[in-house]
Amino acid sequence: MQLTHLCLIMPSDYDKLEPLHATPQTNIKGSQKKVKSRKQHPQGACCGGHVVATLLHGSLTRLCETKWWNNLCQHGTRRKTKQIKSSCVVFHDMEGVQLSSMIGKDSNINHPRIFSYAELYIGSRGFSEEEVLGSGGFGKVYKAVMPSDGTVVAVKCCLAGKGGQFEKTFAAELAAVAHLRHKNLVPLRGWCVFEDQLYLVYDYMPNLSLDRVLFRKNMKEEPLGWVRRGKIVKGLACALHYLHEQLETQIIHRDVKTSNVMLDSHYNARLGDFGLARWLEHELESKSVCGIFGYMSPEYVESGEATTAADVYSFGVVVLEIVSGLKAVDFRQPEVLLVKKVHEFEMRKRPLEELADIGLNGEYNYKELMRLVSLGVACTSSDPKLRPSTRKIVSILDGNDKLIMGENMESREDWRERNACSLSLVKRIQALGIQ
Repeated sequence: MQLTHLCLIMPSDYDKLEPLHATPQTNIKGSQKKVKSRKQHPQGACCGGHVVATLLHGSLTRLCETKWWNNLCQHGTRRKTKQIKSSCVVFHDMEGVQLSSMIGKDSNINHPRIFSYAELYIGSRGFSEEEVLGSGGFGKVYKAVMPSDGTVVAVKCCLAGKGGQFEKTFAAELAAVAHLRHKNLVPLRGWCVFEDQLYLVYDYMPNLSLDRVLFRKNMKEEPLGWVRRGKIVKGLACALHYLHEQLETQIIHRDVKTSNVMLDSHYNARLGDFGLARWLEHELESKSVCGIFGYMSPEYVESGEATTAADVYSFGVVVLEIVSGLKAVDFRQPEVLLVKKVHEFEMRKRPLEELADIGLNGEYNYKELMRLVSLGVACTSSDPKLRPSTRKIVSILDGNDKLIMGENMESREDWRERNACSLSLVKRIQALGIQ
């Protein structure tokens, strides 16, 4: 067994503790002299809680510097293993809070809660780099095991920026988002605001994210099968349909991409970060672009206005990635933008089966392949009016091919004109030699 972290949790009212030898205050004469004498000491010097905290801090610091502690931390590890740096951290925390009062008291629903920083710190082993699941524009994601019941969760860290004010303004709204339940969404269990950091706690997905499985680095690993690919597309479509059309207050995701599509133990698609997207809509005082190049629609790049049609465009890009096994943007490819490559295939009437992922070795359903490619092309139309709604997308995936056959095709000139901004950016990046 290797000991890497030692965390001592003091009671929340530890600063009110009195030393054992302290004499209770009474109303008898002479007691005022004792009180006055206490005031002569520095603030907190005679408070038992502060004395205990100071002694613990000093003792643990000295302990971390001893040879015995270093030997204990490295016991059972190989010599090649990097030595763990000893550190002593003291922080003030708040209690975890259940938020059922904000969103109702349905006993059949797992209500979101405010987690304490201590349980997240302990569960992630001090936010160890070894527990990092991934990182993105918002920050790192850590795997954590809750010390109370052993539940495995994923903790996403990002800047809150406003500290306590954030909680007052957005706690009720995040609670409402956490209350959303759909089989194709990653449930938001709750959050924690500590100093300038916001920690969002989600259910842990055993198969991590779609991009890790689809764009596998180890080519010896088995590629994602065709049946699972179709299942993932359908699940993602259902999640967006739920957010766009099945809620009283519509939610626009703003950042649909393969790294935000998580996979559970049965490879069901679970769309994540929908809570962050809604928070960002409030945080951004002006229209600002929030997304990844290659997934953003032409009109969103130019205006910064988030719409359901922009989400559908991003969904279409993910569909084309799933079919082809290629990334949305790859400067190592002759055609950098996957969307441009696919639209060129469509406009020049080239065989669409050539777009199928070579890792499938021809093991796919031809009719389903044609359906997904056609759907991806329709969703990534440069004209938002030509893109299908999520309701229509779900119907097409259920086999209603007549809906997609009637979609209007745009000309090559129109496509290039509307995508001029993205095409220009690609040329500038290529000129700089950036891969």
